[in-house]
Amino acid sequence: MISRQTLQILRTGCLFGLFLSLPMTSFGMTDAIIETAPPVSGHELSIQSITPADVFARVQLVRKELDDIRFEMGKPKSRDVGLLVEGATPHEVFFQAKTLDQKVVRLTRELTEQAEPLEEKEFPADIRPFHVWNVVDTSLRRILSLKQQLGLPLTNSEALPDPETTPTQVFFVIGLANKQLNLLLLHQFSPKDVAEQVNLGMEYTTHLLRKFSTAPAPAPLPSLERGRIPWDNYSRLIDCYMVLGDIARASNIKMLNLATQNLDRPDIQPNDVYDLATLIVSELAYLHARLPTTLSPKLVRLHGPLLPSHVYQQAGGLLTQLQALHKQVQVHPTWLQ
Repeated sequence: MISRQTLQILRTGCLFGLFLSLPMTSFGMTDAIIETAPPVSGHELSIQSITPADVFARVQLVRKELDDIRFEMGKPKSRDVGLLVEGATPHEVFFQAKTLDQKVVRLTRELTEQAEPLEEKEFPADIRPFHVWNVVDTSLRRILSLKQQLGLPLTNSEALPDPETTPTQVFFVIGLANKQLNLLLLHQFSPKDVAEQVNLGMEYTTHLLRKFSTAPAPAPLPSLERGRIPWDNYSRLIDCYMVLGDIARASNIKMLNLATQNLDRPDIQPNDVYDLATLIVSELAYLHARLPTTLSPKLVRLHGPLLPSHVYQQAGGLLTQLQALHKQVQVHPTWLQ
């Protein structure tokens, strides 16, 4: 006859065995840290050794991992090529990678209700491929952790890239990853998200204008025009970027060029407008970082209903500010030296 104590031990053992037989993801338990492989090129992880080709290879691995998640979610493949650019610089690639990481965090929170927080670090003064690689690798680790929580195998590997890969090519493939992430997000970027980025761009431009004693006082926003659509916002932000390019050239700063084909896109969505707005903010942040001992403005969350017409109004205000800044820079081209 089995004693009561023996039965209790047997029950406990059975329950513990059942617990061990279940995947850890059933209890929200995963490895806290996932290590990623070193660059397939064999290059040392250092500022001197990492090349655009290493970054390209890591981004392509991120895209493979995202495609596994896309398949599991039953989402379509992105056919959008995104922004077409020429002459991308490391700092622009770096900010594209930061946008990628923000979207990965957002996707992780949507699917798991938890995610590592984004690190609020000042970007390096001299951005190199090494810094971009680190941001992309952070995104990769987040994605691998998400796959683990979803019970998906980690079987992808990094392919050896062309050693002649350019920063522009890296910018392009990060843009492809960003476009795919747009389709994976359960909650798409809204006009409110875009408005917050444009508002941040206006804050940066206000800070830059303070450099000049002859700069005009901030102008009020233009009148609200009803019935605007995302394409209108996209077109106006393209105008903003063109003026920003004029400012960069007058300041002897390298900045990428947007291809004219970017305007031939009638199917523009808020996601596309958001990506363009973040690019503009990144360029302004780069200019701002060249000013001595100046605190960077922070993103402010906006409240209330915000529609494409409100974004168009804000983008008009940003355009006016940038035009004023361009006039000042034409008179003082060495303002950042």
